[in-house]
Amino acid sequence: MRLEELDKKYTKGPQKMLIEAMINKEYDIILKAGKQTGKSTGYLIPMVNEAIKRERKNDNRRCVGLIITWSSEMVKDITKLANEMCLRFPISVISGQKRSLNVEIENGYYIIITKAVLLFNNLLTMEQSFKGLKYIVIEQASCFASVDKNRTLMEILNKVRSKGTSNITTILSCIDFRGTENKLQTQFLEKESTCISLIGLTKEEKVISELRVDDGKKNTINNDFFKRIPELGLELFFTNHIDTVSCIQNLITRILSKNNRNIVIYFTTAISSSIVKYKLSSLGIPFKVSNDNVSESRQNFRGTFGNVLICSDNLEEELIDTLKKKVVIHYFLPQTKEAFKKRIEIQKKSGEYLKSIIFDDKTRLENFLKEGDIMS
Repeated sequence: MRLEELDKKYTKGPQKMLIEAMINKEYDIILKAGKQTGKSTGYLIPMVNEAIKRERKNDNRRCVGLIITWSSEMVKDITKLANEMCLRFPISVISGQKRSLNVEIENGYYIIITKAVLLFNNLLTMEQSFKGLKYIVIEQASCFASVDKNRTLMEILNKVRSKGTSNITTILSCIDFRGTENKLQTQFLEKESTCISLIGLTKEEKVISELRVDDGKKNTINNDFFKRIPELGLELFFTNHIDTVSCIQNLITRILSKNNRNIVIYFTTAISSSIVKYKLSSLGIPFKVSNDNVSESRQNFRGTFGNVLICSDNLEEELIDTLKKKVVIHYFLPQTKEAFKKRIEIQKKSGEYLKSIIFDDKTRLENFLKEGDIMS
C-alpha cells in the first residue's frame, strides 16, 4: 500500500520499524511508547494494508485488527484516528466504548477497538468476528498485570485465538511497563518477541553515561541490567530489564564518539539486523554487511574509524574484516559456546580486537559464564 493513500507522505523512523516488524509476521512485539509518538498510526497502517490486500484477493476474512485497552478515553482517541485513516477505504471501525459491542456490517472489512471489559462481556456474540484476525494490539498493557485484569485478558485472548488464524501478531503497548513486560510477555505473547521503543531512555542512558565503554581497566560493575567483567574483556547487558534496540543505539553513539574506534555487530535474526541498520542509517553512521562483496565492503569505509561492520555466524574466513580497534557487539548469543568462540577467533585474526559486549537474557548469560573457557 502506498502511504500517500493515507495522506502520509512519509513515516517517522520508529513507525517504520514498527510497521516492518508487524509485516514480518515472525515476531510478537513489545512497544514502549506514549502519546504524540505516532504509535497508533504505526500499528494501524499494517491493519489497513491487510484489509486492502484482502479486498484485492476477494478474501472474505473480514476482521483484520483488534485493539484492546482498559480506558474509554483511549478507545475514543484511537477510534478517531482510525476513522480518519479508513475513511476512503472499504474498512469500518467498530468502537466499543459504550455498553454494547456489535458488529453489524454487511460488506467490507473492519477493525475492532474496544475496552477489555466490554469485549469480555460480549465474547459469545463476537466470536465469529475473530475468524481471519491478523493483528491484536493490547494498549495500556501494564494495566493487565493485576490479577483480576490479567484473567480477563487471558480469557479474551484464548477465545480470540481459538477462532482466529494460527499466525496472529500480538503487540503489547505501554508508555511505562513498570517492570511487568517479562510477566506480560510470558502470559500473552505466543511467538518470539522484539522490543521497539518510541520514547527516550531512562536507566539505559544512565548506565551508558556512567561507563567508560572503552576503558577495560575500570572495576567490575554489576547491577540488575548490566555487568562488566574486565578480566575477560566482557560487558553484559541483560535484555530482561532494558529496551535493547535503543540501548544499542546509545552505546554505538558513545563508542564512536571516541573517534578512534570501530564496531562489529553480530546478529542472530534478520529482523533485529534490519532494525539496527535503520537506526545506523538515520544517525548517518557508515556500515557494511560482511557477506557483501569483500573488496567493495572494505572500500566503502571512507575513514579509518567510526565504522560499523554487520556480521553473521555463517561468515566465511576470507571475509574477516580489517577494521582497527574493534569493539564487538553480540546482539544475543549464538546457539553454542563454540560458535561464540569462533566469532572471537575470527575478529582477533586481524585489526585490533578490544572487547565484547553481549546483549541477552540474564539467565542465559549467567549460564553462559558458568560454562567457563569462553574467551580462550
